[in-house]
Amino acid sequence: ALPLFDEGIVAVLKAMPQSIFAFLGFEVFLFAAPLARKGKSLIAGSLAVGLTTLSYSMVTLLTIMGLSLERSKMTVYPLAAYLGRVQLPVIERLDTIFMVIWLFQVIMSVSIPIYLAASSLYGAIPRLGRHVATDICAAAILVLAAWPVTRPVLFKLTEPFNYLALFFAGAFPLIIWLIAVLRRKGGKQNASDKAA
Repeated sequence: ALPLFDEGIVAVLKAMPQSIFAFLGFEVFLFAAPLARKGKSLIAGSLAVGLTTLSYSMVTLLTIMGLSLERSKMTVYPLAAYLGRVQLPVIERLDTIFMVIWLFQVIMSVSIPIYLAASSLYGAIPRLGRHVATDICAAAILVLAAWPVTRPVLFKLTEPFNYLALFFAGAFPLIIWLIAVLRRKGGKQNASDKAA
C-alpha cells in the first residue's frame, strides 16, 4: 500500500502552501490573456502545464514508492538519491542526466520572472533602458542567491512568498474577473446613455 494520508488530510492541507507555487503554474496568466484576446488557441499551453503537473506528480509518487516516506523525509534530495540507485549498462549515472534536464527546467522557470522584473523596472523608470534594467535585476538576483543562508533560514525567508503565491493563484484572478465584469457593465451603461 502507498503511504498516502498516513497523517490525515489536515497534514496535507498544511503542507500545500509550501508546494502550491510550483504546481499551479499561475505564471500562465501573464501571457494567456494577450493570446486569448488575439483569438489564439491556448490548448498547447494548457497541455504543457498539465503534462508538467502530471510529470511532477509521477516523479513524487515514484520517489516515495522507491525510497519510502520516512527516507524521503530524511533525504535532502530524494529524487537524486532514488535515481542514484538505478544502474544501466549504457548510462552509468542516470541522476546526472536528470540533473542536466532539471537545470534547463530551472533556467526556463526563472527566466520568466526575471524578464517580468526587468520589464517592470523599465516600465517604472524608462530612462534606464531595457539592457540596464535587465542588468540591475540580474545583479540583484545574483547577490540574493549568493547570500549565505542555511536551509531553515531559507525556508523562513521564503514562507511569505508561498502565501503571496496563494493570493496570486486564488484571489488575484477573482479580482481581475470582477474588474472585467464591472467594466463590461459600465460600458453597456455608457452606450445606453449615449443612445438616449
